[in-house]
Amino acid sequence: MQILQPRAQKHEGLSVVHHKALYYLSRCPKTSSGIIRFPEVFRTLSWLLHLNRTEAREFLKELQRAGVIELVPFNGIRITAEVV
Repeated sequence: MQILQPRAQKHEGLSVVHHKALYYLSRCPKTSSGIIRFPEVFRTLSWLLHLNRTEAREFLKELQRAGVIELVPFNGIRITAEVV
């Protein structure tokens, strides 16, 4: 019988929910400088995780503290990590 090992993730401190959200955010349309606008970010997080704006902001702050995104004031986010 084969024992399945979990796949190694790039960012060990993040949960599966964070990885899934990061994956879907990476597929959003970006500007030429790689910024995903806030309306698109909030639309994606509310659709995927059923978060309101306040909860989505806290979720984005967690991702920023983990170092996988950069918050661009008054514009949106830029994903700084490699998405698996």
